Amino acid sequence: MTMSMSLSRIFSGLGTFACTGAVVAQPLPLSLNLTTAYADTKAAMLAGDADIVCIGDSLTFRPGAYFPFLSQRMRAKYGDGGEGFRAISPWTGSAFDPGWNFGFINTDNFPFRGFDGLWAGVLATQPTLCIASSFSARARLYYLTQPGGGTFSVDRFNFPTTYIGTNATQSGLGVATLDFSVISQSGMRIRPYPGQPTDLEEAPGEQQRPVEQGPFILYGVNWQSCTPGVRLHRAANGGWGVENFIRRDQSFTLMLQDINPDLFIIMLGQNDGRLSPEQFASRLNVLVDRLQADVPAAEFVLVSTYNSGSPPVFALGDAVHEVARQRGLGFINLRDAGGSYQSYVNRGYIDPDMLHFSDAGGRFVSNLIYDSLETGGASLSARCNDIDFNNNNVFPEDRDVIDFFDIIAGTDCPTEIGNLPGCDSIDFNRNGVFPEDQDVIDFFSVLAGSEC
Repeated sequence: MTMSMSLSRIFSGLGTFACTGAVVAQPLPLSLNLTTAYADTKAAMLAGDADIVCIGDSLTFRPGAYFPFLSQRMRAKYGDGGEGFRAISPWTGSAFDPGWNFGFINTDNFPFRGFDGLWAGVLATQPTLCIASSFSARARLYYLTQPGGGTFSVDRFNFPTTYIGTNATQSGLGVATLDFSVISQSGMRIRPYPGQPTDLEEAPGEQQRPVEQGPFILYGVNWQSCTPGVRLHRAANGGWGVENFIRRDQSFTLMLQDINPDLFIIMLGQNDGRLSPEQFASRLNVLVDRLQADVPAAEFVLVSTYNSGSPPVFALGDAVHEVARQRGLGFINLRDAGGSYQSYVNRGYIDPDMLHFSDAGGRFVSNLIYDSLETGGASLSARCNDIDFNNNNVFPEDRDVIDFFDIIAGTDCPTEIGNLPGCDSIDFNRNGVFPEDQDVIDFFSVLAGSEC
């Protein structure tokens, strides 16, 4: 549903910068089109099989990012379909002997391969080992096929060895489904094939190729469970902006088409402050055009990045809104709904580096996005939080009351463990004053069925 647009018309009403650098912007709605932009995805999740791709930067990628908390909460609600895509790299839990080459975090080099620029490969056949962390029972392994590509073996404890050849007449994407039947803590062991060429053929794989020595590159794994549910896939890297995703090579397209996501959640802009709002909107449109060409039936939700205190980044929130408005895409205004930068600092939501989210901040952003999707944006304008204080998807219940008072008393939230969503803020009435008696009064009023 690509729509041609006049950028001068789009930005005729956008905010501008005063000479002092202060932002003069028209108030934006806190959300747009969420009910329609999430409807098909929600139906797919309720039916037991859905995929969501989250595109972003370090606020999606690094520790404290919103992604793992959103993934956990979605799977707790709609069923655990597996961990989704994870690159094979030192930054995603894999371990390597000497002899491997990698794509790195916080950079992006030609030929701009993979979902997130993270990959692992071997240039020459030698005895070396990679142990890729296992997340689910079924692994859909993605790798580069190319002229002269070599063969590698994959095995896991108590499962037979599989040989996968990557030699092909032209470059492309290889896909191998490895069904381990059960979840295991032992990782997949991947080794270059050390022997001489033979007639042994790969299994599994769409094509049959002879086992050969040579280089190979592994992109990552789409981890799937054996049960119905939803999978969230992370396409993000530190320091990345919109241009990094526009220039990805064909492996990005081919993996997207294999995953066939129901929904894209895109949160970019924190590293795009060098672009004017008009330029950013133009490039964001190019990215959406590419993704729609790759997966025509997918839905989109654009999220404006949080207010980090940078005026150029702040202005890009208007651009995200305009692209969503013009194209009829979903929009979540995290910039304004999340509060000021100082409010993040005051609530302990910012990492000691003073830019990225702490775990508490990642939970906050995750819950804001999740609640926005589930309520069609109504949660963003509600005067009070909902009564599911501990975000365990069970309400009303006594546990919410107990946890509310425990947090006021200074104890830890019981759902603030690992990637669980944690509890809401004790500023229940969202007036910026906490702790206060009025929060307790309003909590029990809403619990009793009254208005906030």
